[in-house]
Amino acid sequence: MKLLPLTILTRSLQSRVEMNNEYISELREIWREDRGIGKQTLPPVVVFTNGKGTFWLADGYHRCYSAELEGIKKVNCEERFGNERDAQLYAIGANKAHGLRRTAGDKRKAILLLLNDLEWSSWTQEKIAKHCGVSQQYVSKVRQQLDQVATGCEPSASSESEDEALEEKNLSAQVENALPAPRTVIGRDGKTYKIKPPKDKRSFMLRRVLAMVKELFSLIDSLHPEDRVEVRATIRAALEGKGSVPVSEPTTVVGQESSLALDA
Repeated sequence: MKLLPLTILTRSLQSRVEMNNEYISELREIWREDRGIGKQTLPPVVVFTNGKGTFWLADGYHRCYSAELEGIKKVNCEERFGNERDAQLYAIGANKAHGLRRTAGDKRKAILLLLNDLEWSSWTQEKIAKHCGVSQQYVSKVRQQLDQVATGCEPSASSESEDEALEEKNLSAQVENALPAPRTVIGRDGKTYKIKPPKDKRSFMLRRVLAMVKELFSLIDSLHPEDRVEVRATIRAALEGKGSVPVSEPTTVVGQESSLALDA
């Protein structure tokens, strides 16, 4: 980690559609608190350098902008070696697991940055979806709209709310797939048969889990930005089978109590 001047960072690779003023205000408050204790507590921004004095900012646009507004001249940076394309590729997938939650427009822009590139557009749909942190169905939808434009057809319009609904539908599928697999039993004929729970019970469990997920997202958005990074990384690792979500006491948010607890 290195402390670098904000003035030398090239900030042309923002993968979001726009900056979020409310989030900037939150970060400014943290910068003011940090000034009081004499150290920076926010995660370092990520920059790529070619070793020749050029630094491309790949992750941390809100942090840098809010720091400037507070008169801060230097920020902690995590340096990675690479060129501008390396930085752009990193920026496209930077916020899928941490930081300010992306809008449907942000996700769409990330997909378009890959599909409009000669090299990255040759990736499989699965690879594009994984890098952008979206569903393959959403990638297919955006690709289809691009193809319609290329052939001179009027692309099918979709609102941001429709895109959000599509992503929520994908989240529902992910949660359902994460539920325990049906038990099996070996019949007299030697074949294995699945023992499925009653459909109404399974639907009830799914609705309950989805409600908990929505409450969880709401709680995460209420956390300190630094804590949001840690929580989202922990959850993503657990979903990908790379770790477990620790048992926690009921979470309390300012002015609000929640009975939601995550079990390993």
